[in-house]
Amino acid sequence: MSSIWSDDAPTVAYPTRRSIELEIDAVFRNLQFERSTSQTVLIAVVRPESSDDLGGICDSAPWNRWKFWRGKPLVIVTTPENLRNTLRRIRRNKNYLNMTVVVSGAIGEISLRVHSGIRVLKVVHADFDDADCSDYLFVNGASTLAGVRLDEWGTVTKESHKGLLKKHAVLLGKHVKIRVNPGNHPAWAKSASNVSEPDQEKLRRHFDTVKNYSKGGVTWKDCRAAVSTIAGIAVGTTKLVVGLKGMAGGIAFQLQTPLWGVKFAAFGLKASAVASVAGPAVLLGAATAVGVYIIPWESWWDWLKGFVARVWEWTVDLWGRFCSLVRKIFIGDAKGEPGYVRTRARRANMQMA
Repeated sequence: MSSIWSDDAPTVAYPTRRSIELEIDAVFRNLQFERSTSQTVLIAVVRPESSDDLGGICDSAPWNRWKFWRGKPLVIVTTPENLRNTLRRIRRNKNYLNMTVVVSGAIGEISLRVHSGIRVLKVVHADFDDADCSDYLFVNGASTLAGVRLDEWGTVTKESHKGLLKKHAVLLGKHVKIRVNPGNHPAWAKSASNVSEPDQEKLRRHFDTVKNYSKGGVTWKDCRAAVSTIAGIAVGTTKLVVGLKGMAGGIAFQLQTPLWGVKFAAFGLKASAVASVAGPAVLLGAATAVGVYIIPWESWWDWLKGFVARVWEWTVDLWGRFCSLVRKIFIGDAKGEPGYVRTRARRANMQMA
């Protein structure tokens, strides 16, 4: 990353020319792969420094020379800052049934509000080999398709939503995750009040084990079992959550949707709609969509602390030790709690330190 300095202004960092070129190449390759019919609108989301160059390349792309009867795909290049306005403009156009959003690997998070006229929403992470590139793309869980939040997709049992899932589908490419705020999600928000008296007693016993481990009174094996049981009881009260998996960004999991038996709209799609440059996309809400939801570590700690506060009195030091133990169990790292967007540059700097 190059920088421009000013005596009276903060440092402004700009991507290098190589980073811009890699970004444009990665996104354009994905656009070429994803282009299909005149009923699909393609949205490329890139950094502002890359938008004009990519727009020029798309204007001269081969698909613009197709004969009229083949149907030219609509390709729009935008930035994260302008994405909301872009989606609003598309809302007025009734010609498109499908939407594919190709997001640059240099962009860590997006938020989407997609209108009900779009039947299939597909989100793709255009990865490229550069320090500016994030390992994952996080889609804000409050994003919506046809008015339904993506962090609740497939979990609502209303008849109206069952019908909606027969008409609409969400496909997520490789390394695309739905970021969940547990305080605002019904599967997590009410869990603290669902702890039975036997489970509360079991939690107290396991917390005592963790406390004794901090004093050298029990083995790591005993402590590991206690921490795992605490997390299991906590998550078990959510009913819908299964398959916890730790990763650098936070806790990944799957929602055990009660609508798995519903015939999803995407089941009728052609294989080409599910394919992507990085591999097959997953259908949100289906049983095969394992680990597509993620709670950032910071949010996980806040939720877990609120959950266990009912049965255990914390001290600041003890809480810090407990958090380190949880991280050590989930991802083998007892150091710190990183943010949910860790770029390769940050990871390289940590390794050099």
